[in-house]
Amino acid sequence: MCLIAFATDQHPRFSLVLASNRDEFFDRPTERLGWWTLNPDASDVPSGRDPQAGGIWLGPTAPGHIAMLTNVRDGTADASAPARSRIVTDWLAARESTP
Repeated sequence: MCLIAFATDQHPRFSLVLASNRDEFFDRPTERLGWWTLNPDASDVPSGRDPQAGGIWLGPTAPGHIAMLTNVRDGTADASAPARSRIVTDWLAARESTP
């Protein structure tokens, strides 16, 4: 199961602190925290990354958007299904704002 923990106003320098894990199959690669370019028109996002699908699971943007994704895994996976990490990546890379 994926977990996301967050704390607000608990650190003198950071108003929001986030930590997460990615619960995935062991043979699925993961890239560590880095700055990723989602598209040429979007700001870079600090996040871990799924190199297989090119997506991310948790990330903030400079304009102040943030997206997170967790899952509960039952041990099976549909190999033909789109990668869940693209949901976060596509939303953060979008140029329009969401109300």
